[in-house]
Amino acid sequence: ASKAFEYCISLPNIVIPDNVKEIGTYAFNGCRNMTTAILPAHLTKIGMYTFQGCSSLTSISIPGSVKTIGPCAFAGCSSLSSIDFVDDTQLEALYDGAFDDTPWYKNLPDGLCYIGNVLYKYVGEMPLNTQLAIKEGTVFVCSNAFKGCRGLTAITFPESAPTLMMSAFDGCFLENVKIKDSQTPMFDAFSDRTYQHAVLYIPVGTWSEIVYGDSYWYKFNHIKESATVTEQLSKTCAYNMMDANTFAYAVYDDVNDEVRMVSSIN
Repeated sequence: ASKAFEYCISLPNIVIPDNVKEIGTYAFNGCRNMTTAILPAHLTKIGMYTFQGCSSLTSISIPGSVKTIGPCAFAGCSSLSSIDFVDDTQLEALYDGAFDDTPWYKNLPDGLCYIGNVLYKYVGEMPLNTQLAIKEGTVFVCSNAFKGCRGLTAITFPESAPTLMMSAFDGCFLENVKIKDSQTPMFDAFSDRTYQHAVLYIPVGTWSEIVYGDSYWYKFNHIKESATVTEQLSKTCAYNMMDANTFAYAVYDDVNDEVRMVSSIN
């Protein structure tokens, strides 16, 4: 239940029963003397602020069954240096601030921090003119994941169509944004500057879906349809087969992500 043990400073440790599937909001918030918390094997959700301020908690093992971790779930756990996620974690959603002000987060190496198929944060200072491709299979990009990453100029999202949470790219000066699946959910993830100046590249034939759809992609002022390399090669081959007397060379332009015809012999 929500706030079940909130500010229970006499609680030294907790073993949550195996039949518990969700831990409620603020359930152990402020239990500053709790050193151990054993989570049940079939847990699916850790609510927001659940363990916030448990300053004596040093480690936690997150069961693979957990699909959602709420905002600030472990924020302010100032002794939490070890968080164990199993390799086959089923995590689908991880919300902003879940591990803020913990040694675990502060000790993460620079770069992209993935937890299973969830992209949690970009850690450290991003180099200028950085271009990134989010890995295939990613299902969720957290709020503020790239907050203030002014060095980021281009981002490509995979066919797995991850959900992009609000303000994920707040403060970024993006020039190019590319999605490979028009069904990629986006909840106002970009800054006004990006919406106004960046070019959004979308799959061919999805203009109406993007512009009139439910997501916030319509906010981009500059939207272009962009075929994949495979689609462009297929079109090139089809064109050549129409004329047996024509032979053409095609090269892949990796700067503009396109296939160009460079010469022909009749």
